[in-house]
Amino acid sequence: GAITLFRKFSVLSRPRVAVGLSGGVDSSVAAHLLKKEGCEVLGVYMKNWDSVDEYGFCTGEKDYQDARHIANHLQIPFFEVNFVKQYWVDVFEGMLNDYQRGITPNPDILCNREIKFKQLLNYVQEKLGADYLATGHYARKREKQNGQFELLCGTDAIKDQTYFLAEITQSALKKALFPVGNLLKSQVREIANSLGIHVAQKRSSRGLCFVGKRNRFDEFLAQYIKPEEGPYVTYSKKVIGSHKGTSYYTIGQGARLKDQTDKWYIAEKDPDTNTIVVVNDWSHPALFVDSLRTCNASWITEPPSALFHPNGLECEYRIRHQTRRGKCRVKGLDENGSDLQVEFSVALRCGSEGQHIVFYSDEICLGGATVSCLGPSYHSRGIPKPLTYF
Repeated sequence: GAITLFRKFSVLSRPRVAVGLSGGVDSSVAAHLLKKEGCEVLGVYMKNWDSVDEYGFCTGEKDYQDARHIANHLQIPFFEVNFVKQYWVDVFEGMLNDYQRGITPNPDILCNREIKFKQLLNYVQEKLGADYLATGHYARKREKQNGQFELLCGTDAIKDQTYFLAEITQSALKKALFPVGNLLKSQVREIANSLGIHVAQKRSSRGLCFVGKRNRFDEFLAQYIKPEEGPYVTYSKKVIGSHKGTSYYTIGQGARLKDQTDKWYIAEKDPDTNTIVVVNDWSHPALFVDSLRTCNASWITEPPSALFHPNGLECEYRIRHQTRRGKCRVKGLDENGSDLQVEFSVALRCGSEGQHIVFYSDEICLGGATVSCLGPSYHSRGIPKPLTYF
């Protein structure tokens, strides 16, 4: 939080902090708290996408106007920076490639790693002379004795956003500030109300910046990946319907089948044959696994030494934002802790290749990795569905 961080600066010159103003309440209050602590605060709006919706309205224009209004209200300088090209290359193209391969990426995590805490951080340091980059994320950090920083969960357990920050680098974390990390969302809104900030009751942004508020994601994706009709089949090889391509679906998602009274769910996808296997039970054994493997692990400090012990690292995990944590055992498959074997204490429902799994030890976010392959399903092993699962 701001109060505990900035007491260290009392013997230094006044720190210059750039705040990523999104046009929402969290970054607004973050900027206010920094200014209150005596920092020289700059507001920066980051433009990542260039588009208009079906009514000809630029979907980011309202957020930009809100951000500029907030900067004026708080009496801080305001800048806009355009990362449309960088976002396309570093985030969007990779996301499309993943969907074409039938896997499920998380562009929010990539945006934080590649754009916000790399491109934007570099920009505010080099062009604006900022010492730090602050955001409205619900997260905290803590300095260790060796000078490294740990990433800690936000005080508001419901709003905690460390899942999206788990892959930022140590060098970026050192220069990052999370002023609302010690606050509850309700407290943030109260502060905004007391200041007369016009976005005090604005809903938190959800979804992807490039989709827009009115569009369904599958309709958006169709602009870039051509639909290709393929069969829905059961495990008995019976064709019971058609879909528009494996790119448009993820494991566990409901399958919209005409002339079917039962609800069906996606259990497997084969992009090579454009075939999707469906089951008509929400808790079908095909939807559960006890393990998975990951690649490209990113650790906030360094790979935990327990990864390389015979029993592995016992910790908790989260495979989706705002889901409860489960317990797992993680073992390193290579010498630098990049490829991992993850074994779950309780069965996992509906994991997908390309998802990000994030690891925790109490309040510490250790890091995250990309799911490269799922372990064998309960169905493939001839095991009935589990009694408990995540």
